[in-house]
Amino acid sequence: MRTLILTATLLALSLGCTGISFVSRPVREDNPWLVRLQTYAQAGKAGDVQHNHPASWSESDLKAILSGLYLTEQVGLLDQKPAPRPIFSPEDVARLAPAVQEAFRLAQPNEWVTFFLTHQVGQGEEVTSGALYVDGQQLHVIVANDREAMPVGEEAQKLKLNPLRALKVRGRTLTFDPSVYVIFSRNSWMSGYDNAAASEVILDHRKFLVSLKQTAPAPAKPAQADAPPAPQAAGEPAGDAINATVEQLQGEIEQLKRRLAEQDAELAKLKARAGAGPAKKKSAPKPPAQ
Repeated sequence: MRTLILTATLLALSLGCTGISFVSRPVREDNPWLVRLQTYAQAGKAGDVQHNHPASWSESDLKAILSGLYLTEQVGLLDQKPAPRPIFSPEDVARLAPAVQEAFRLAQPNEWVTFFLTHQVGQGEEVTSGALYVDGQQLHVIVANDREAMPVGEEAQKLKLNPLRALKVRGRTLTFDPSVYVIFSRNSWMSGYDNAAASEVILDHRKFLVSLKQTAPAPAKPAQADAPPAPQAAGEPAGDAINATVEQLQGEIEQLKRRLAEQDAELAKLKARAGAGPAKKKSAPKPPAQ
């Protein structure tokens, strides 16, 4: 925290109240939006800026970060606090992510990435603009304008040349969802004190991206269409149960046949004995007549 306060103080002292000029180089420009690399026109100021650029990002990581940025309006104690609203629509995220990815790849240590978006609203336009840069292990995101009415003439040209220039003083806080990865939220005066302050949030983006990989669902295992069906337990199918019943009945029938055969044999023996009858005793010879 002390380092952040000291850095902010030194930045404010270096900017002072004098006008600050910038130089930029285009990365992608496609009306109604653009992404550029920007730094201070003064060589001394530009030399004092040492960001961790160039930086390598995946497009999906940038989409996750851009989608998590929200603004909350500051209201009075008795006023109902409005719900945070996203900075970028899904269409804005899809448009910006590849351009911001390329800008970080091309960025020098003394540069930061700026963005400028306009949307048609009725007969006019609204503008959203700001910047991003990596400092150490932290990602800084600055939003100077969020759906502000687009100025005309010279003011519009100034804003396009310096997307960090805030058009109006507004009480708001730039936040991130999940908020656990927010290190600090503050006002940014990078464009100088002659303009309104922009909103800045500092993120521990590395922990956030690690958490995304840990919570990503495992890919579904493809089904094997040609795989043989799993073997079933013996006796489980209806056909096997019927076969077992038939075999049991056949065994019982064989037992009955054997018993009938044994009974037939016993009957035959009894009949044979009955047919022979009891043996006749021999009579004694009669004595001769006298």
